[in-house]
Amino acid sequence: MLLQKLFTLEIESLDEIHIIIETNSKRSFFIMKMNYLRPALGFLFIISSLFITSCRNNPDTVSNDTTMTQANVVLNLKKGETTQADVLNAFGAPNIITTDAADNEVWSYQRNGMTTQTSGDGFYATVILAGYNSSGGGFSQSTRTATLIIKFGTDKKVVDFKFMSTSF
Repeated sequence: MLLQKLFTLEIESLDEIHIIIETNSKRSFFIMKMNYLRPALGFLFIISSLFITSCRNNPDTVSNDTTMTQANVVLNLKKGETTQADVLNAFGAPNIITTDAADNEVWSYQRNGMTTQTSGDGFYATVILAGYNSSGGGFSQSTRTATLIIKFGTDKKVVDFKFMSTSF
C-alpha cells in the first residue's frame, strides 16, 4: 500500500499557525499558538531597526606608488654608496635604462598619481531617530607626477641623482 502524505502550512496571523497533514486515510489539523513568540519578534524588530542605516561614504581614493617621495629618495640614495641592487629594492624596476656620453648607466623612474575625493548626501533612520546629512555634493581631484633620474658609475654605485615633482 502506497502511503501519500501532504503537508500544508497556513499562517493566519502572528498569533496562529495552522498545520495540516493529510494521508490516505486521515487528516490531522494542528493549531500552534504563537503568543510566546510575539515579544521575541518585537524585541528583534527594535534591535534590528537600530542598526538600519543607509549613508554614502566616499573615502579618498589614491592610485599612486607612494614610494616615490622626496623624503624616500633622500633616505635611500647616497652618492658613492648606494648600489643598483639597493635602488631596485627601494624603488623597483626603472621605466627607462639608458647610457650617457661617458657610458654610465642612467635609470629613469616616473610615477603618476591621482587623488579623487567626492562627498555626497547621507540618510539614516532608526526607530527612535531619523536624520539627513548633506555635505554639499562636491568633487575634487589632484594629479601628482614624480620623476627620478639616477646616474651610476662603472662600479654600479650612484654617482648623481635628480628628483622632480609636480602637483596640480
